[in-house]
Amino acid sequence: MLWLSVALVLRAAPIPLEVPPAKAVSLEEALALARAQHPALEASRQRVAAAQAEVDAVSALWLPTAGLAAELVGATANNSTATVLSTSAVDLPRIGSTKVTATPDFAPSATSLVAVGLRQLVWDFGRQGAQGKVAQAQAAAEQARSSRTALGLDFDVTRAFQAVLAARAVLEASEQAYARVVTHRDFAKVAVDAQLRPPIEFTRAEADVSRAELGRLRALSAVTAARLQLAAAVGGADLQLDARGALRPPEPPPSLEQARA
Repeated sequence: MLWLSVALVLRAAPIPLEVPPAKAVSLEEALALARAQHPALEASRQRVAAAQAEVDAVSALWLPTAGLAAELVGATANNSTATVLSTSAVDLPRIGSTKVTATPDFAPSATSLVAVGLRQLVWDFGRQGAQGKVAQAQAAAEQARSSRTALGLDFDVTRAFQAVLAARAVLEASEQAYARVVTHRDFAKVAVDAQLRPPIEFTRAEADVSRAELGRLRALSAVTAARLQLAAAVGGADLQLDARGALRPPEPPPSLEQARA
């Protein structure tokens, strides 16, 4: 019994892959951009400034305060103490009175006042000192939190930068692999046309080309995703950022004593 099999192979033209242009930065430039414009780091700086302002506000409670008040009041205040409007600028211990009459008189009576005061906190049983220590501790905590934010930002930017370089290296390797399988496919076609190889060899070579083409597409999408991640880590207005440079060999990990220090 003779079996005859016919295989139909559809060859598609190779998809041209081009990495879209984007602003290229070095690692030092990416770190500088992130430190200058990242919203998280700017928010931490503002929190540090607010905590330091709180320290200054508590310290200012020990400074003397001066006040000036002037009043002119007209009211029917017969046979009573003079009307004085309260004010937080100065203390008003003054007590005056209108004229005394035998019969009620509802005519308005005017009263005036001019006062100057000076206040100085001398001793409050340690209350302001305790508030100052609390404010200083909060400022130190915000400064440490800001340093931690900056350190985490440097780590994220460095990791995203290295990811872009790694993705580009994978894309280059996939391009080389695609070129190799295309060459192998061409050799297989020549051998099949010369009846030196069975047709299945060419079919397998075509499958390898399709697989390599898929690898190129995945590598290109990985480059795009890595560049988007780098732009997000830097925190600027650029949609994508490309990495300029070469992959660096990993540094040896620190010793246990260095890590604890």
